[in-house]
Amino acid sequence: MNLNKRAGVIAVLVLSLFIIPFGGSNEFQITTDTSNQYHPRIYGDTVVWHDERKGDWDIYVYNISIGKEFQVTSNESDQLFPAIYEDTIVWYDRRKGDSCYIYGYNLYTKREFSVTDVEIRIEEVYSGLKPLEPYLAIYEDIVVWQDYRNGDWDIYGYNLSTEKKFPIAIERGDQFHVAIYKDVVVWGDNRNGNWDIYGYNISTRQIFPVESYDKDQRRPTIYGNVVVWEDNRNGNWDIYSYDLSTRKKFQITTDTSDQFHPAVYEDIVVWEDHRNFIEEESYICVYNHLTKDKVLITPNVGNHLRPEIYDGIVVWWDFRNGNPDIFGYCVSNRDNDGDGYTECDGDCNDNDPQIYPGAQEHCGKDYNCDRYIELCTGNLEISVVDSQGRIESSSVCGWAISRRN
Repeated sequence: MNLNKRAGVIAVLVLSLFIIPFGGSNEFQITTDTSNQYHPRIYGDTVVWHDERKGDWDIYVYNISIGKEFQVTSNESDQLFPAIYEDTIVWYDRRKGDSCYIYGYNLYTKREFSVTDVEIRIEEVYSGLKPLEPYLAIYEDIVVWQDYRNGDWDIYGYNLSTEKKFPIAIERGDQFHVAIYKDVVVWGDNRNGNWDIYGYNISTRQIFPVESYDKDQRRPTIYGNVVVWEDNRNGNWDIYSYDLSTRKKFQITTDTSDQFHPAVYEDIVVWEDHRNFIEEESYICVYNHLTKDKVLITPNVGNHLRPEIYDGIVVWWDFRNGNPDIFGYCVSNRDNDGDGYTECDGDCNDNDPQIYPGAQEHCGKDYNCDRYIELCTGNLEISVVDSQGRIESSSVCGWAISRRN
């Protein structure tokens, strides 16, 4: 069972509304409710988070392209720490009492489903109003999480297609802060007495060290061959990266203050920056591996925490209004191909002027950025013949076949 991909027959596709939320600024506010919204994650133009506006923690979704928010879960128990890939959202769920399980939801079919039928223990880091981070991640059909069932933190995985669970790291000590890209899983690991970064290749079933140093390395994330983490080898927390293909390590931040919680997408790294050495004051910074530019994207004073990034859009939670809200920022607001749309406007290929939101669909590409590729179109002539082979009647039907991008 593949829960992420779908195909269908489409005759006419109309995009009637496209709202650009950015206005004259690259920053935009996603949530405005006066309760608590935490832990945003993003895929494409979809942002998910857990939300306390109805008295318990529920999963909410916001579509950046159309400016629409909706509630995914309504169970009276807590649903926490969502992750998203394409149409699939997964989260930790407490609907069975104090026990915790993983549930999911498909945005296309609007169907909720159970991922694990075995209790997941996360209560050791669950702290009421402001939950900490027992990370959960998904890539294609693979869900990975950290689990305390054995008396310490281990990493497990689950294949949504085969419906099989498998262990990833059940070594001595704790394995924590898990992330995944394609068939590579990374996490923080203290099997050696301090925190190191380890990885696991799902295809080869091999565990390998990414970075092992006498100080702590923790909270890794991964995109492509690049692993990024926070590192205190210099007496404060800095951001480092490592290329698995070239085996080259690179220090991104050198400021003497602390930098936490990195995230990476293509050549862009973002992190939480405490440059003024004030506990309740943090900023979001962006680094471009190609240009070597570092940019502060939240210059206003306040607490801006836990950034995530996808395709030039950064999201985080933010205390500027007195409660944690979800904010976003578009890193690039340039129209590279001159079609009148930028990545901030939802242009899914800003190097091709034929591709932009609302463009007419043709075969072979996702021209209108709706995540479908028109494979082919044409006319089908249907004829009815008699027993002598003579045509009695005929009609012509237009048709189109598309697949999920």
